Amino acid sequence: RNDGDIFTEVTKDAGILSNVLNFGLGIAVSDFSGDGLADLILVGEWMPVRLFLNSGPTLEEITGQNWMPDSRGWWKSICSGDFDQDGDTDYLLGNLGLNFQIKPTPEEPASIYANDFDNNGSLDAIMSYFIRGKNYPIYPKDDLGSQIPDINRRYPSYGSFADQTISDIFSEKELNNSLLLQANTFSSSYLENLGNNQFELSDLPFSAQLSPVNSMRSDDYNNDGHPDVLLAGNFYGSRIQFGRLDANKGTFAYG
Repeated sequence: RNDGDIFTEVTKDAGILSNVLNFGLGIAVSDFSGDGLADLILVGEWMPVRLFLNSGPTLEEITGQNWMPDSRGWWKSICSGDFDQDGDTDYLLGNLGLNFQIKPTPEEPASIYANDFDNNGSLDAIMSYFIRGKNYPIYPKDDLGSQIPDINRRYPSYGSFADQTISDIFSEKELNNSLLLQANTFSSSYLENLGNNQFELSDLPFSAQLSPVNSMRSDDYNNDGHPDVLLAGNFYGSRIQFGRLDANKGTFAYG
């Protein structure tokens, strides 16, 4: 909060949870409610699109009140603009994209389980995803065995490990006691403001799905009175089994 000559931290009082900020990668400050007060939208990894309504003294989270589908993703970026030219603020949301081996859905999400699986006093984070209806660990036997040595004892050969699901490798108690984060969409998306704090989420076109969209900027670049959008992205740090996510050479969309 700006108190004139100093800034005062009011994170807790404003109604923004600290764990939201830990995962957040993108923020948009704009008046989506149309009441003249600046509202807040946060996006990030393993998070839904989170909406906070400015009521004056506090920010009230209304994420579950806007009839949007469950939107947990690996969100990277956000930008705002009146993209449908109806007088209110809409949003574009950058995600991992659909050009990727893992393709989560609400029924078959990508997951990460965090627990001290080998009882050595530190957390082990195990990611998983679905293949033909079964939930498998992302990591191959060598990687998982180096993190949790008991895996090598239980599975002495690659063949014995090959078809093991998450629930085969770990007990129900271990999984239930784990910190569980999930993502059910990797699609970069358009968040349309329908008014009255209601929103509709839809996929952006194919050209916006080729790689992660890490940054976006909206402006009227061709001076025709309509908002245009620049998208930038790619990611070179993925595991060898997935390859570099480098199919985006930059995208310019005319409004």
